Amino acid sequence: LVDWKASARSNEMMVRVMTREQRMEMAVLLDCGRTSQLQVGSLSQLHHNVNAVARLSELAVRHGDHIACITYADRPLAMMTLNSGIRGLRHAREILKNVRTVPTESNLLAAALQARKLLGHRALVVILTDLSRADEASQFGQAVRLLSARHMVVVAGIEDTGIRRMRWQPASNWIDPYRSFAAIEYCRERRLTKMRLKQQGASVITAPADSLADAVLDHYRVLRQRIAV
Repeated sequence: LVDWKASARSNEMMVRVMTREQRMEMAVLLDCGRTSQLQVGSLSQLHHNVNAVARLSELAVRHGDHIACITYADRPLAMMTLNSGIRGLRHAREILKNVRTVPTESNLLAAALQARKLLGHRALVVILTDLSRADEASQFGQAVRLLSARHMVVVAGIEDTGIRRMRWQPASNWIDPYRSFAAIEYCRERRLTKMRLKQQGASVITAPADSLADAVLDHYRVLRQRIAV
């Protein structure tokens, strides 16, 4: 932009260069409640999610973004305030190294309230959890609505491909039709949960355990690209 006032003073054409702020704030909320101990392949659900958070934190730091991290169960367990660079990455790794499953029901609302205090501007909030906990009438739905009123919310969870395959498997004994029916109902509830979360303002990512981290990172890259445009 031409700075006419400065140009008049100096008798030369002065131009003011405007740049868009590219730094983004991001908070990761990691569910360490009872269901996080469920085994998915060779790792627990919690440790698959830890791997996703670790990779996301590294990518965010590489882009110069500020990151915060909250682990929670029935209450917030550990917290890292907004930080960046090597210091932020080290702190995030320290928190992830010490995560453990807590045998209580998770309460996302308590962690969401804490996240709201940490984030000063519109930010990206990534919640890694068991989507079966995301009932509309629960504190989970309240937490998503609270966060999405101001922030970009992403809820990410592992998709159990074994249960999906079970829906249409041929029956070989008397109990198989009941298993198929249970799998069909499980998948139907998951679809409804995703629809509710989207209506509440969240993006939803589900993927098999071995590709969840890639799916989360791809979504992060798309969001950053939109901000940069």
